[in-house]
Amino acid sequence: MSFLLDPPVLIIIGALLYLLGNRLGLESLAKMTIGLLVVVIFIIFGIFLYFDIFRCVFPIICSSSSGSELMFHSDITGIYKQDVPLIVVAFLFALYPLFIYFGYVTAFVMSKRRRLSNELFSFKDLKNRGKDRQAESKYEVVRYPEVNREIQNKHQAVTHDIDALGKMGATSEIKSRKLTNLFFILVLTIIMLLFYVMEGYLAISSIYFMLGLVSAIIFAALFATRMRTKDLIVLLIISISMAYLVDHLASNAGMWQYNGPPQLLFPTFSFPLFVIPVIGFSHFLSRVFVYVELSGKRFRNVPFVIVLFAFAAFFYMEGYLALATVPVLAMYAAFALLGLFYNNGQVLEYNLALAIVAAGLGGTMELVGISSGLWSFAFGEALPMFISLAWVLNIGAICGITRIFGINLKDSIL
Repeated sequence: MSFLLDPPVLIIIGALLYLLGNRLGLESLAKMTIGLLVVVIFIIFGIFLYFDIFRCVFPIICSSSSGSELMFHSDITGIYKQDVPLIVVAFLFALYPLFIYFGYVTAFVMSKRRRLSNELFSFKDLKNRGKDRQAESKYEVVRYPEVNREIQNKHQAVTHDIDALGKMGATSEIKSRKLTNLFFILVLTIIMLLFYVMEGYLAISSIYFMLGLVSAIIFAALFATRMRTKDLIVLLIISISMAYLVDHLASNAGMWQYNGPPQLLFPTFSFPLFVIPVIGFSHFLSRVFVYVELSGKRFRNVPFVIVLFAFAAFFYMEGYLALATVPVLAMYAAFALLGLFYNNGQVLEYNLALAIVAAGLGGTMELVGISSGLWSFAFGEALPMFISLAWVLNIGAICGITRIFGINLKDSIL
């Protein structure tokens, strides 16, 4: 959290990444990915502090200093943000990957030992090493006629096989589903834009917020065409209901307020257009984590639990716990339970992707909206950290509720 403390902390994390990664049996790509995520978090957090985007609320460490003063330890060094050129700051952030790499390599060199095995291998064993395991083949066998699957002839059997293997071309049924889903997104977009204009948000929106809103609509439409229609409808209903609940309770508690009419119709109907891209991008990011072998069920609850503790810490340190009413606390407690319920039934790669995308996209949307003057928070900061993490709880709760109704949003993107 500062240019003085971050280097040794990253070096220690790099060393622990090597030692614990080996003990847990993590592959090299998985350890590299974790290291990259840690560095990205440190850099983003440091940038937020440097630009004073959120208040410095850490007990003892911050006292009355701002985020930028903490980054330079101005009370000790006498150096302030205006004293350091921006190019130097960028260079300091660019060194962060080297610090964690240095810690990793140091642990590797210090723990390296020559080990001799008493087991004997022939030249043939060494030559064939790793070739015994064959890649798992994916296939589907269908006989016809099969009444249960409505397969009466050869054409239907071949079509079923191709569909099962995920290589089905554009059929009339798929086209119909895509058009139906686009219709729902179009109706939702029209309603949202109607309230966007009527409630006065258009007049005060920045070009950045408008571009973000257009991007959200485009991605929502693209991902919606790849979803099952039933899943999309349930997702829209739950998202709209949750958006109204969260904004209504939090606004009444004075945690944040919108600079529009008290009906909260634009925020309510715009929320699903941000939720759908979160689900869609999480689907594809989870594939990346599978590729780098950061997958499985062993640590599936770790991402959500970390976010949950971080949310509670910032919720308290940033002062919003003192503002929260009993209904707000009950709401977030229910979201936490629903999120844990959903995450426990999934795999690590998807839960990790969902947490990253929800916090990243949600936090970006909140920051742009605040800077545009569309809404503001109780203590006037550019971005409270708890609200970015709250997006993970919100999305987890939505996924948990849909799971109760028998719909797993992890599998909704076809």
